[in-house]
Amino acid sequence: MKVVLTKNFRKFLEDTDGLRDLSVNFLHQMLSTVDRGFGFTDGSPEAVKEFDRMCKAAYDDLRKHDDVPEGMTINSIKETFASSVLLENMPCGDQYGKSQFGGLLAALTMVCDADEYNNDPFIKNIHIPHVSSGNATLTHDKFHAHELFEYEGMAPCSWGTFVPRLGFFEEEVQVPSIDIGPNSAWPNATPSTINTMALHVGSDNLSGRVLALGCGIGYFPYMASLKENVESIVVVEADPHIAALFTEHILPQFQNKEKIHVTVFDPVQYLQEMEDGSFDYCLAAPWTSSLETDLYLQIKSLGNKLRKTKIEYWMESSLQSSLLSGLAVDMEHARQKAIALEKHETIPGFPWASGAAGHVQRFIHELTKKEVVDGRKKYEDILSIEYVDKMLSSKKLNYVAYDPANGQEEDTV
Repeated sequence: MKVVLTKNFRKFLEDTDGLRDLSVNFLHQMLSTVDRGFGFTDGSPEAVKEFDRMCKAAYDDLRKHDDVPEGMTINSIKETFASSVLLENMPCGDQYGKSQFGGLLAALTMVCDADEYNNDPFIKNIHIPHVSSGNATLTHDKFHAHELFEYEGMAPCSWGTFVPRLGFFEEEVQVPSIDIGPNSAWPNATPSTINTMALHVGSDNLSGRVLALGCGIGYFPYMASLKENVESIVVVEADPHIAALFTEHILPQFQNKEKIHVTVFDPVQYLQEMEDGSFDYCLAAPWTSSLETDLYLQIKSLGNKLRKTKIEYWMESSLQSSLLSGLAVDMEHARQKAIALEKHETIPGFPWASGAAGHVQRFIHELTKKEVVDGRKKYEDILSIEYVDKMLSSKKLNYVAYDPANGQEEDTV
């Protein structure tokens, strides 16, 4: 990627400096705070009652002075309070970042309905015993009252930055999970899983012979099996212990379990060997985190070549958001190179990440190396989900998986 610094473009980039830095540093700290189980009260019954009382008093005070903004409710007061407490307690002193993200974060934070969650068909009908197979254990995780969590994928903000959609319950909620160790994301049926799966469960493409790449805790196979127009579902799971827990303890509870066949196989290899058209629909969901972009790109490269089988990718917008954050870093490095060139100076090499993340960075860099960014429109076009989606939708996309045996790759920037 090359940046050409015209006068107006230079001024625009100077005005957005803080926002670009924020996408790398501020968002990371926000999510780290939430991941540590941040709660804006201690979650006790007394604290819940006091929080309710405080928010109702604030709402009543506004009503008394006839000063209630349009659309404001007691819940919206709670949501604004929760986001503001999060920002105040983050281990980050970036007040600029807090002011930039504060309003949008407050608008996206929501009180989640525990009854609605508990009445989801999978949550309501599937009993989760506490059993293990190898290193995997069926269990319940939980959200404490007022503990913040992501209830859906990231919301794009601008110029390669994102804001998490955060929510909280007002009572403790049990969450079906598979514990696979402290250093791995657990397959689960959180509100985020349910909300992001809804796009695929309700897809017009979901019918006939279905392929599910990745089993997880079994949420998608269960919901898909309830649809009358779904004839059969082949579930491909790479982890034999997760497959065993699902087959032995969860699948027997399905109303339409006869529709489902489980096979232990690598999902990438399965897709490589699969004949196009042998399934009517495929949901690719072998990942548990939006950071697993190496696996996503492998599956995406293969999926782009399918013409008869309709394929969709779980959490695709969040996975593409992760790639877009790296693209923003690439853009900033190109800008610094342009400034250095004007001054006849040099700058350090590109700050490649290590391991698979660095391999993905290099791949995206190669895809965009011919781009010339010489104005605000081009800048905003590239730093958008639409650009990333278009770039990755070519049937010529050919991503080679990261191989740790190859060691550190050479800098090409």
